[in-house]
Amino acid sequence: MGIRRKFCYPRSFLANYVLTQVLRWSALGLGVFYGFYHQRSLSSAQKVAAEHREYEHQKELINKAKEAFAKSKQPASSTSGGSKQQTPPSTVAVGWDGWLAVAGEELVAESLLCVLDLEQD
Repeated sequence: MGIRRKFCYPRSFLANYVLTQVLRWSALGLGVFYGFYHQRSLSSAQKVAAEHREYEHQKELINKAKEAFAKSKQPASSTSGGSKQQTPPSTVAVGWDGWLAVAGEELVAESLLCVLDLEQD
C-alpha cells in the first residue's frame, strides 16, 4: 500500500470559505437587527394611530353630549317648532324689579318640586 496523502484544501479556498461564512453570519445578524427595528417602528405607528382614533372618538362623544345638553336646556317655546306662546300682559316683567319677582317665583317653584320629589323617595 503506499503512503496515503491527506486531502488538504488550498489556502486560498480556506480564506474564501471563512470570508463567506463571516459575510453570511453578518448578513443574518443585520437582517435580524433590521427586522427588530422595523417591527418596533410599525408598532409605535399603530399605537399612535390608535391613540388618535380614541381621542377623536372621545371628542365626538363630548360634542354629541354638548349638543344634547344644549337641546335639553332650551326653553319649551323654542322647541315647540316655532309657534310662540304669547304671555298675558299681567305676567310680563317690567324692569329689574319685575324680573326679580318672576325669577324668584320660578326658583321657589323649582325648589318645592325638588323637595317633594325627595320626600316621595
